[in-house]
Amino acid sequence: MKTSTRALAALLVFALMLSACGGSKSAETKAREKAVATTEEPARQQQAAAPTPLQPTATPKRISTPAPAPTPVPTATAETVEAGTSRSMPLTLGTEFTGQTWSIVVSDVVRSQDAAEAIAKANQFNDPPRQGFEYLIANVKLKNISTKQEAQSASFAVDLRVTGDKNIVYSRVSVVPPKSLEGKLFPDGATEGQIVFEIPSDERNLMFIVGEMMSFDAEASRFIAIDQDARVVPDPALEDTKPTDIGKRRDNPAKINDTLVTEAWEFRLVEAVRGDKAAEMVKEANQFNDPAPDGQEYILVRLQARYLGSKKPDHRENISGSYLKITGERNVVYESPSVVPPKPELDATLFAGGETEGWEVLSASRDEKGLMVIFEPPFSFSSDSTRYISIE
Repeated sequence: MKTSTRALAALLVFALMLSACGGSKSAETKAREKAVATTEEPARQQQAAAPTPLQPTATPKRISTPAPAPTPVPTATAETVEAGTSRSMPLTLGTEFTGQTWSIVVSDVVRSQDAAEAIAKANQFNDPPRQGFEYLIANVKLKNISTKQEAQSASFAVDLRVTGDKNIVYSRVSVVPPKSLEGKLFPDGATEGQIVFEIPSDERNLMFIVGEMMSFDAEASRFIAIDQDARVVPDPALEDTKPTDIGKRRDNPAKINDTLVTEAWEFRLVEAVRGDKAAEMVKEANQFNDPAPDGQEYILVRLQARYLGSKKPDHRENISGSYLKITGERNVVYESPSVVPPKPELDATLFAGGETEGWEVLSASRDEKGLMVIFEPPFSFSSDSTRYISIE
């Protein structure tokens, strides 16, 4: 018991000695540690406030993406065309045309030698076709579809013409067909007959232009193919032909054989005849032609012309002697005489690219000097299309 008490006391004394020698920090040590902490704290705060440097990372993999597809260049697309409204897409032969009053069907055609023989048999006074031309006979079925209870004349029902890749419109010719299209029809009445054309033997892509004769709306007509796969599209190069100033001023007229260009026409005066020779040519042209009025003389001019077209590819334009007048130093525009000109007469209906040539008869005072022809389309409201051509 005494031994245990003595051991416990010894152990307590040893613990107190250990604490005094180093078991706890001295005041000096504590002061030194506090000073170190005071100087290091701002550095730690500054280090904590600085941004963490970016650590190197593995090189990212390149993602292979397809290159963007190039934007397609817009291309001109053909405007939607209703079949039959354009020479580029005619209807097939035998297709019915329906107008306001008439149903018209061109059922078939007779051509070349067969047509020539049929015309010769139809009437002994029928002439054969001209050299380089042939007859074409159109067989037409006609029906009155109106509700107007009046008999309508079949003779004045059909406006039928022919065209092809020469861009010329051919009208019916004055020959007696094997069977004429005639008679009068009440509603639902029908008849058949033939219409004859004379066309160049080398004309291709032939097609009919079908309409009603009493209709003045060219848009109401339709194109119907004669040749298989017939198709006509204007030459784009025509658009590159621009107007020129040649002959535009009366004080600086063009000369014979100069080429003149307006917005719609390219033309030239290729010949001019006056005096006794002109009078003889007029007399030979038609036995019923009168001599020139007293104090005047005839002047014959021959014009070559090409239609350049308009913005509408299937628009057709007529050119005739009414385009031409004559004037001189007296500053008078002379009226054209009412006589039949020599053949070929200047009178044609053309699509863009179509060409024609013909004579017109003019007249002026015998002693008139400085004669010049005036080219001026009728109903022109601008002088842009007017040209002057000296014939002296």
